[in-house]
Amino acid sequence: MRKHKLFFLFIFVFATAIIQAQIRVSGIVSDQNNDPLIGVTVKVIDTNVGTITDLNGKYTIAVPAGKNSLEFSYTGFTTLRMPVNNQAYINVTLKESIKQLEEVMVIGYGAMKKRDITGAISSISAQTIEEKTPISIYDALQGQSSGVQIVTGSGAPGEGSEIRIRGVSTFDEGASPLFVVDGVPLDNVDNINPNDIESIEVLKDAASAAIYGSRSANGVILVTTKKGERTRPRVDVRYLRSYSTLSRSMPRANGDERRYYDDIRKQYLVGGDYLINIVDSLAYITNQDLDIVNLLFRPATRDQVDFSVSGASETFNYYMSTAYLNEKGIIVNSDFDRITSRINTEYKPSKSLTVGSKVQFAYSSKNGIDEDGVLNSLLVKPAYLAILNPDGTYIPNISARRNPLAVAMTDVNKAQTYRASMYEYVDWKLSEKLKLNSSIQMNYYQERYQRRRSSTQLSTEEAGTPNSGSRDRTLINYEITNENYATYTDTWGDYHDVTAMLGNSINFWGVERLNMLGMNMTSDIIYTLNAASSFDARNTSTNMSRSAMLSYFGRLTYGYKGKYLANFNMRYDGSSRFGKDNRWGAFPSGSVGWRFSDEKFMRFSRQVLSDGKLRASLGVTGNQRIGDYDAWQLYSPNFIYEGISGIAASNLADRNLGWESTTQYNGGVDLVLFKNRVRISIDYYKKLTDQLLAKVELPKESGFQTTRRNVGAMTNEGIEGSIDFDIIHKTDLKWTVNLNVANNKTIITRVADDIPFYRGMHDAIYVQPNARLGEFYGYQYQGIFAFDESNAFTPDGQRLTPVFSNGVFQNSYYLGSQPYSGVVEQKKAANGDILKGGDVDLADTDGNWIIDLNDKKVIGCAQPFLYGGFSTNLTYKNLTLSMMFYYSLGGQIYNYALARQNSFEFDGVTPTPYAIENMWTKPGDDAIYPVPKKSEHNRLAPSDFFLEDASYIKLKSARISYRIPGSKLEKVFLKGVNVYVYGNNLLTFTNYSGYDPEFRGGGDALTLGIDQNSYPRKREFGFGLNVNF
Repeated sequence: MRKHKLFFLFIFVFATAIIQAQIRVSGIVSDQNNDPLIGVTVKVIDTNVGTITDLNGKYTIAVPAGKNSLEFSYTGFTTLRMPVNNQAYINVTLKESIKQLEEVMVIGYGAMKKRDITGAISSISAQTIEEKTPISIYDALQGQSSGVQIVTGSGAPGEGSEIRIRGVSTFDEGASPLFVVDGVPLDNVDNINPNDIESIEVLKDAASAAIYGSRSANGVILVTTKKGERTRPRVDVRYLRSYSTLSRSMPRANGDERRYYDDIRKQYLVGGDYLINIVDSLAYITNQDLDIVNLLFRPATRDQVDFSVSGASETFNYYMSTAYLNEKGIIVNSDFDRITSRINTEYKPSKSLTVGSKVQFAYSSKNGIDEDGVLNSLLVKPAYLAILNPDGTYIPNISARRNPLAVAMTDVNKAQTYRASMYEYVDWKLSEKLKLNSSIQMNYYQERYQRRRSSTQLSTEEAGTPNSGSRDRTLINYEITNENYATYTDTWGDYHDVTAMLGNSINFWGVERLNMLGMNMTSDIIYTLNAASSFDARNTSTNMSRSAMLSYFGRLTYGYKGKYLANFNMRYDGSSRFGKDNRWGAFPSGSVGWRFSDEKFMRFSRQVLSDGKLRASLGVTGNQRIGDYDAWQLYSPNFIYEGISGIAASNLADRNLGWESTTQYNGGVDLVLFKNRVRISIDYYKKLTDQLLAKVELPKESGFQTTRRNVGAMTNEGIEGSIDFDIIHKTDLKWTVNLNVANNKTIITRVADDIPFYRGMHDAIYVQPNARLGEFYGYQYQGIFAFDESNAFTPDGQRLTPVFSNGVFQNSYYLGSQPYSGVVEQKKAANGDILKGGDVDLADTDGNWIIDLNDKKVIGCAQPFLYGGFSTNLTYKNLTLSMMFYYSLGGQIYNYALARQNSFEFDGVTPTPYAIENMWTKPGDDAIYPVPKKSEHNRLAPSDFFLEDASYIKLKSARISYRIPGSKLEKVFLKGVNVYVYGNNLLTFTNYSGYDPEFRGGGDALTLGIDQNSYPRKREFGFGLNVNF
């Protein structure tokens, strides 16, 4: 009994000690307006003890013995730490966070608080980039900013993309925005490692971009790379491994289907009875049934290793990284290797002086394929024809049928690039108000491209003749820029904030080119030009060009109480690329903002409206991305007449050539709701581009084919918006969602001499004044004539039905359900021949019963109605799921690849199984496709039959990651480990029949939406490991 009393006494004393050791702290957390904050995370520092505030902003937490600090954190507000000091009741007021309204954004020649921005700017963080596991900046940007389209030309490894910000603002040159990476202007960012990026800012309106003047007509994208943080030295190692496959397969006719097609085609080519293509069991070459797709396409891999070291002290910070990427293509003999290295350093020898350096080097090697030769040969090659001999050697091309595997494996298409950039700068703080900045930027780029056609690809008629060729091309670009500017910042009283900036810039560009074409190669093993027996003089040349630009720029910003805001920019550029009288261009812009949420009359809304701002801007930007000497008379030594070389004029001078300018209006509203849980931004804009720079055709008697002129005008008008939700924000569970959407309409308002012109394959795109960009111009498909007599219409265009009895035409017709005895009209081809059974029935829009060019009309448009992205991020404790969708709704695609395959205009092409099954073979067939023979009118001419809906929704990326916290890794000297699995291009919801509705189209800004059968996109699955030391 005594033992039991002692035991209970011990328990009582121990429990009392524990209770006394713990301190229960309660309180209320509110904002600066004394409104309670719901869901604020309250934690005891250096413990796992935590709670959140209730609906009234109240909290209660037990603080263990030996702990004396609480941490209060909430989305949109500054994290606050408070000492306990034996207090039982602690009330806390949180201030708006730097990461939200006070976030500092890079704006070009400076930075500005997000709450003071009056232009249209969007920002993408390093965390968002990492969640997408991108290969390039283009992958990182897609779907993250409203009004930004990423247009990919090909799915080949290392293939670049193009970016469109608020539509297209030019005809030919410079449709992509200007990239500025750590102060260095770049036109190409293929070799930038996404893991080095700290943030990306997209300057969309003129008020934001005009500070870059003549290079900003298509917007500006500012890329800031990482720097060291004030911690102990940090080492990050990342490894990624992925596996890729063809995202979508196309139906392909087997050997028997192709033989059937050949037999029908021969019947109509030769005439007579149905011809049977007998299979010779001993004929190895023509007795196959190959799945050539499986021979050409393969599972592919991607390996990526990143290593970085960073750190900082009071006077010095550094970030150094090296990365290696190896990406295999899903088509054999295609791959991409990239090595990047970066060193960012900053030194402060005194409080007033900062010296910095940012240096980057990149090397890449791309082995490509001849996409036209491989993919279009795949359409041509019958499945019954062998591509390999029994000994494994390639079978030569048979007539026009190229061997796609031989093209892929023996062609050489190799591009090697070297890039080095350097940004050296000095910041000198003369006083608390005045700061000087001086920098020198150097950028060097070299590319060597080698192309060879092997003799293996010669046809059987050419076998044994050494007429293969090899091309060797070298391009060198370099740029040197010096910029100097001063920034003055002052505050008058408590209400007036003024910032003024004034500076100048000097740019110098140089380009050198070497191009050589060797013919009659003596060896397939040696593809360098020393194996060439001869050279093509017209395609062998060297040249160089130089250009320069001198600029002056300035900015003035003013804010009153943080409520009334104004921003004015001016840039004055002089370019050597234009004529003497047009070298200088002025590019002004201005914007104003009103923070209406701070007005007294809006106090009633503070429970809902955390921040509200109206914005308006107007400005002018320019474009000078043309040839260095387009305005000058040029002479070329490549003129050859009767075997004698000489010098002749090669370019017609135009001293009136001047700036392409874009005037842009923008109005927007920014809203922050429910204590920063919902953030909305909406913008309306209109861009008026004038004096468009484009090449125009000249009369033959001029002696020149084209010249560059200021010839046209166009407008872009649209509305865009984004919304961010912090749906759940608890200690262990967080869920955020982002949605952005944009609508843009591009109208061409003027062309050269007001004369419409065509672009694209078979003139599919019609460019005319007061019409939409990307309009398809072609015929209207109305079916296939079942009989010769089916080509019958009333004079007013109504279709007649022929009457048959026992298969014999009764020389009579029905109009609907009634007999018809009037005049019968018949459609004719352009050569006057009457169209017969099996021919395509096209609409006779001009009513003259002749199907010719006059019957073509606008049949569709490539421009989408809506496009944008949707992303979600769900975190439970240390487990995170992130997904990003991209969509494009509306618009059409001209499926030229399918038109070429199923038009039956080419003897060697293999149609799809569906076309073979539904082609017209005999009178009376209710067919979808015509008789398999060449027609009197070109079936390849664009028609709405091959026009398809371009709408799609894609699950672009998904990632599941688990973070092992540093507290569990201290024994192995690690700060953190993150493991993840991910997928890219996982799902596509679309009605389009081609490989992928997401592609660039033709070769310039005008030829949108034409699918020419480029390298397909891949579907990728992978895993990764990030380790922090």
